[in-house]
Amino acid sequence: MMLLDTSHGGGFGALLGDAGLGGASGLSGGDDTAGLGFPLAQEEDDPVDGGISMDFSLGDLGSLDSLTGLFDSFRMTTFSALSNMKKAMASVGLDLIETPGMDLDAGLLAQFSTVFIIAPTDEYNSTDIEILRDFTKGGGTLVILGDNDDNANISALNPLLLEYGYFLQGSYSEENTTDIVTSSRLGAGLQSVWLGGGTYVMNNQSNAQMRLNGNSVGILDQTDPELAIFGSSRIFMNKNLVKCNNSMLLDNLNQFLLRNTLTTETSLSENTTLYSIDRSVYLNLQVSDVNGNPVDDLFVAIVYELPDGNLSFFIAGFVDDGLYSSQFGARTWEEEGRIHGIFIILGTEDYAMTYASISFDMFVPPIEPGPGEPFAWLTMSQLALVTSVGIFGSLIVGLFQNRRRMKKRLRIPEIDTELGREIDTTLNALLAAFTQLEELIKREDLDQIQKIEALRILMQSIEEGRKMFDRVSDQVGGI
Repeated sequence: MMLLDTSHGGGFGALLGDAGLGGASGLSGGDDTAGLGFPLAQEEDDPVDGGISMDFSLGDLGSLDSLTGLFDSFRMTTFSALSNMKKAMASVGLDLIETPGMDLDAGLLAQFSTVFIIAPTDEYNSTDIEILRDFTKGGGTLVILGDNDDNANISALNPLLLEYGYFLQGSYSEENTTDIVTSSRLGAGLQSVWLGGGTYVMNNQSNAQMRLNGNSVGILDQTDPELAIFGSSRIFMNKNLVKCNNSMLLDNLNQFLLRNTLTTETSLSENTTLYSIDRSVYLNLQVSDVNGNPVDDLFVAIVYELPDGNLSFFIAGFVDDGLYSSQFGARTWEEEGRIHGIFIILGTEDYAMTYASISFDMFVPPIEPGPGEPFAWLTMSQLALVTSVGIFGSLIVGLFQNRRRMKKRLRIPEIDTELGREIDTTLNALLAAFTQLEELIKREDLDQIQKIEALRILMQSIEEGRKMFDRVSDQVGGI
């Protein structure tokens, strides 16, 4: 998933310039909304009249959920300026998500592979910059669309860009450019790009994908960290996407963003989705890169959502040759109902975090009728005596014979004091880590993002426990 950051203004709404829900439109946040206004990303030459009705009060919104619902209901009208860009991205598996009203947060960014920043109006402070720097150090990508001071706030972006060795400067009014670096990743196959005016991207011209008047107007820095910077915020608007080769430019950008995405496929080991509660269910997860090649060494966690709504039975492991398997144990759930398995593939510097899911149903098998009265001519006590003599007599004879054989064949490793302490330490470390995992899953005061962040720390403890176990296992050897 990719995030469109609107915490500093801009975003879809920035594409309108001065048009918005405040000012001339007569709709701005009042006392109940702390002066919050919501600009429209309407096309520049679209008439304001004849659109959606704005007869509502933002003071009536009681929660973020209601605010998100409002934006979702208006998305095709107020945010239509970039709807074709979003559709083109979605068609290749890239989802661009917007979180109105939410500030930048490390826990939030951990769920995304890319952050889009479009013509922000408010400056990025040191905390914001540190959060984004940590995001890109962890393998995240930034895509920044700036503009000249007539359409954006250059001073708002430059503190962030300078951290990566770039800055925006100057202004141009040319409509398009034919100075394309066709050997570059974004410039491949392009002859011209519509710009509609904008600003220059300064410094490190070797990463230029498009130039105008000798300066970069679009760069792609594929060193670590990776980022793309454009000097015009309007190149991917619906009405401009069809101009020159802008749609091909978007296709090239999408292919670049797909490089660290994963494809997942889930399945059950048996050709059924209905299981008895007294049987284990085996689940498989296949993970491949964008080229269809299996990947290795990715950490996978799975959470089972039970029919009563609780999350439980957290199991973790690593992908081996593109495959990860898990088990839902017999009688883990002892009633009828549907179980949802949610795989979480944690991100690395090479791949973004992703999710997969699978569902199956449990049923209670019918109770088999018990056997009839055995040997009516014997009482229950007599039958018990005969049975016990037969069973335990055979068992004693078998144990005696087996003991004689095992004395010759069995090798019992000697455990010295130091090895015993290492075994105890290893078992206690693993027990503590998995106990913390169980407690973390059951905590109701943490949301899912907070649980994932806490999980990252616990995974280090589990990995250390696994290494300790490997060392002890090598010393103990086999029997």
